[in-house]
Amino acid sequence: MADSREIRYMRPHTDAGGEGSRGGKIVGHTSGGKPIYDSHGHPDHADFTAKDHEEASKVHTRKQVLLSGEARQAKTDESRQKAMKMHEHHGKQSTLHAESSKKFGVKGETTAQFAANAKATHEFMKSKDTRGL
Repeated sequence: MADSREIRYMRPHTDAGGEGSRGGKIVGHTSGGKPIYDSHGHPDHADFTAKDHEEASKVHTRKQVLLSGEARQAKTDESRQKAMKMHEHHGKQSTLHAESSKKFGVKGETTAQFAANAKATHEFMKSKDTRGL
């Protein structure tokens, strides 16, 4: 497990073709340097390991805590509501990454390997179905 201090919090690059140019907002990086996007379902997360998902969960939790403070200090209802909406979003993303960390960590698979193995298992089981379904 990575120490949370190892996780870097960086702004997205704006260079065409660089990090962040594939859509989505980068909210941090794993200790291995992989970008962590605003959404758990971002295609670049397909090669995340259990450790990467765990670190992404921590980044989203940190964002959630910061947004909670912003909401408390907001001067207008509009800015308070915006901060709370993002607070809820990052809480959900943190939970999704934590669940992925547990799911994919069983065999040390990446998200993409897990999906491919699940599909292969499903196809194998369909071919063995004796009920003719």
